[in-house]
Amino acid sequence: MARPPSTRERLVASAAVAGGALITIGAFLPWLTLFAGLHPLRGVIGLNGRVLAAGGAVCLVVGIRGWRRPAPGLERAVAALGWACAGFAIWLTVQLFITYRELRADPMLVPRLGPGLFLALIGSLLPAATAMLRLRSWRAPPPGSCSIPRVGSERLPTSLENACAASLNGSFGYLRRPPRGPHSGHG
Repeated sequence: MARPPSTRERLVASAAVAGGALITIGAFLPWLTLFAGLHPLRGVIGLNGRVLAAGGAVCLVVGIRGWRRPAPGLERAVAALGWACAGFAIWLTVQLFITYRELRADPMLVPRLGPGLFLALIGSLLPAATAMLRLRSWRAPPPGSCSIPRVGSERLPTSLENACAASLNGSFGYLRRPPRGPHSGHG
């Protein structure tokens, strides 16, 4: 028999369900209206809105799955899906503002921004931010275990840290070098 979900797992699952529902609802609401609200343009009339609605539906299903039977990688999947939807919704919002600005130049269209994309953006940030709050607990090793070798009171650097240090030294090493050339005084 599976163990019951913890409070933290239920929090992430609830945020995924609520966020997925908001994303999906936002994709079906008008993103832009023309002629002072007489002609609504909903997100799902185009491919971008359908992709956003599909992402919201997947987030909703993953949240329900996490609520009923949590799995080890489910919270990370919620975080990745939430951030992917958030990034996509931010890009769509920028594109919507560009389109809105161009349409405002024509006085016959009378464009107005609708609530749909903004609701989808808020909905995508909800599971992403909630899962991000759990990031600290993901990185902490379980109590009583130590996965990092230690010598004395200092810990040894991991191979990833060595690779990052070498990369940064190669990328930003020029900041520590003295200037050379005809105008540097070292000529």
